[in-house]
Amino acid sequence: MRLHISETAISKPRNPGCNMTDTYNNFVSWAWQRKHELTEIILKRCNHTVWAGPFQGMKILPQAQWGDGDLVGKVLGLYECELFASIQQAWDLQPQAIVNIGCADGYYGIGLARQLPVPLLLVDTDTKSLDIARQNAQANRVSQVTYTDNSSTGFLSRWLQPYQNAVIFMDCEGCEKNILDMQKLPQLENCIIIVESHDVWLPGITSELMSRFQKTHQIDVISQGAKNPYLDITFDFSDFDKVLLCCEGRPQTATWLFMKPWALVK
Repeated sequence: MRLHISETAISKPRNPGCNMTDTYNNFVSWAWQRKHELTEIILKRCNHTVWAGPFQGMKILPQAQWGDGDLVGKVLGLYECELFASIQQAWDLQPQAIVNIGCADGYYGIGLARQLPVPLLLVDTDTKSLDIARQNAQANRVSQVTYTDNSSTGFLSRWLQPYQNAVIFMDCEGCEKNILDMQKLPQLENCIIIVESHDVWLPGITSELMSRFQKTHQIDVISQGAKNPYLDITFDFSDFDKVLLCCEGRPQTATWLFMKPWALVK
């Protein structure tokens, strides 16, 4: 099956960089094209199955709505590997439900649900992303899934009502400011939350979220770090290609918050 990616993956680089020059722009355009080639090679070698990490064995179909979907990093177990320990802790806390807001292809929600077969809510404002997520869920035999483009706090509150606790994984490009509000969504007090905080779009949002949740949650701040692409499956790749396998195209160093209710960690 041939990889299908969004046109933006090669025509509109996601990283605006600093001090951009024509050389930089030409390099980035080339880099995304080369990464697309490498993605097809790796997906074939791995048979579209995650090679390493907490989601090892998960099937990922060769489709992406946003850029290239970071498919090669996901399959190799390199993508956002900084969160692996937090994912394991979330499993260990045995939440009764899973919510993935800004789910895209469903990678996190489906990956969590493969090991924790509880009700899963996949939320994305883009209906094509939800179609891809639905196909990935079916490929991994994950059931009990609700798909929606409704990210309102009212809807989320109603969906969470039956559960004493849930794990919420959120990557919604700045919408975390409106959604992670306990006055609008009181169930958050009992939820395990892993959220990417987009200070690049909302300066100061990391500090604001920490202030909101410090009384109810234990908070770990996670910063983007190094990745190791020197794997058996990439042995014959050049160093240049190995670097591209790790590239997530971010505009600046990413930050996540892993927030656990004090009631669950005492």
